[in-house]
Amino acid sequence: ARTGAAAIDVSSGLTSVLDLRVRLEEAGDSTRTAGIPSVDEVLSMIAKRLDANQQIAYLMQSPRAWAMLKDGALVRSLDLDRGKIEEFAREVEGVIDQRLQRGKADLPPMTMNRIFETLEYNTITHPESREQFLELDDPAPEKLSREPATAAQIEEKEEELGIRLPKDYKEFLMVSNGFDAPFGGIIMEPSLFPVEKIRWLGDEEDYFTDLPLDIPADWTCLCHHSERPLEWPLVGKAIEIGTMDIDNIWLLPPANVDKVKQKVRSILDTNYSDEIKK
Repeated sequence: ARTGAAAIDVSSGLTSVLDLRVRLEEAGDSTRTAGIPSVDEVLSMIAKRLDANQQIAYLMQSPRAWAMLKDGALVRSLDLDRGKIEEFAREVEGVIDQRLQRGKADLPPMTMNRIFETLEYNTITHPESREQFLELDDPAPEKLSREPATAAQIEEKEEELGIRLPKDYKEFLMVSNGFDAPFGGIIMEPSLFPVEKIRWLGDEEDYFTDLPLDIPADWTCLCHHSERPLEWPLVGKAIEIGTMDIDNIWLLPPANVDKVKQKVRSILDTNYSDEIKK
């Protein structure tokens, strides 16, 4: 097993066996090693399932295993090129040092298609992303982008909604009519709808429309202020353009955002701004 609770049990068990075998060797107690795989044999088992749930995490938590890993035991078990690994480690250290010295670097300009390719590559190849697909018993997609929407499709949807969609969003639709859920580094991010599924939130969806519009996020706490509660602007009317489980992506009418701007300005003109700083 490589996923789920069963995989965690195996990962924990193999690390415990490795710890036990090393301790017995350290104690020189050969009478108690019968039936217990050798250190190299256990490492070989672990090496074949490094992508299994929590296997690396358990190894990192074991002082004895950590000492062996530092000495290159796992590298030898995997028959890897030590020189290439050390070269890669130096590159990683260099990147980290550069980040600490210079701060976050600006990404080079990327076309929308290039962004799609990067998201697709990360989603299809990242070990944690692949693990999530395995847990769902769902094959990883070959691509996330879709065929472009036509200008006529977009115009028809705008007429149905009674609004003009943002220019950059329409440009996105005309490159890819929606986008399947990409891997965001921890979880899958919401997918983006094709143009035909874009819709206004309904009147019955007040559990969404009555939410405080949390931009800036840290300021919405003032609507729950124990001494001087404020009425914070609500989400109100919004267009849903994507969703994943409980996560939603909305387009907000500029008028809704303007209400938040006005509220922030009014707060800055009062002593509430001093309370925020605290």
